[in-house]
Amino acid sequence: DSSILSIGWAGSANITTVGGSLTIAPNGGSHLLLQPTAGYVGIGTATPGYPLEVNGTAKATQFSSQWINVTGNQINTGANEIAVNWGSTSKDFSVFTTAGNSLFVQGTTGYIGVGTTSPSTKLHVVGAAAATVATFSDGTATCSITPATAGNITCSSDERLKRDISSVNDDWSLDKILSLNTVTYRWKNNGEKLHTGFIAQEIEKVLPEFVSEDNRGYKQVSYVGLIPLITGAIKALNEKYENLKNYLNLKADQSEVDVLKNQVETIKNENFQLKSYLCAKDPSAGFCH
Repeated sequence: DSSILSIGWAGSANITTVGGSLTIAPNGGSHLLLQPTAGYVGIGTATPGYPLEVNGTAKATQFSSQWINVTGNQINTGANEIAVNWGSTSKDFSVFTTAGNSLFVQGTTGYIGVGTTSPSTKLHVVGAAAATVATFSDGTATCSITPATAGNITCSSDERLKRDISSVNDDWSLDKILSLNTVTYRWKNNGEKLHTGFIAQEIEKVLPEFVSEDNRGYKQVSYVGLIPLITGAIKALNEKYENLKNYLNLKADQSEVDVLKNQVETIKNENFQLKSYLCAKDPSAGFCH
């Protein structure tokens, strides 16, 4: 149907129907088009290609008391709490709080920044000075990262979280540590840098509780898990050292006693000889009777 219905009022604003489409075009400018044949709605365009196509800046004021603004290649909410950019050079996504902290995904690199909008690694976390910047939890225990603190990675070790606690024999720890084979190696797909460590399959034969598998089936080693055994091994070596030192001291003391005994015997012999000589000269001396 090519019939046209036009309604005009002051200011030359029009409501027009053409071929079943309804167009509202105030003052001949931007318009709202309802296209019943395709079910499309166009705002600012007479040829919508989607169920809703907006040509220009769109703003809504009642989205959870915030507003959403679509401008060019960016979508953002009030005060930029959430912002999405796209285009040939910027494909970023960011979420900000009023305090300025943020979650930022850098579109060009895929890097994720927490507390920074310029991440330099796959995951880059920035916090306040001496602050804990990350915490990981599996529902039972947690590990935290505090870069400015000695040790910087701390994990749950509270007695209240543990059961079936038993001491580990220090000599057993020493035997296990002495069974490990330290190697140097290079990663097959990571240059020529030389590394020092262990082979997971070898450790699994001695300490299987420290070996696991990733989701690709490759074996992993808990190097940190070896620290308690190394501690026990050091204690066992120290005990052996103290025992050896005490033994050598005892041997030294005994040697000194033997030397003194020999010296006493020598003095006794010399004294006897001297007495015999003097008594031969003067048998009436008092020490000769």
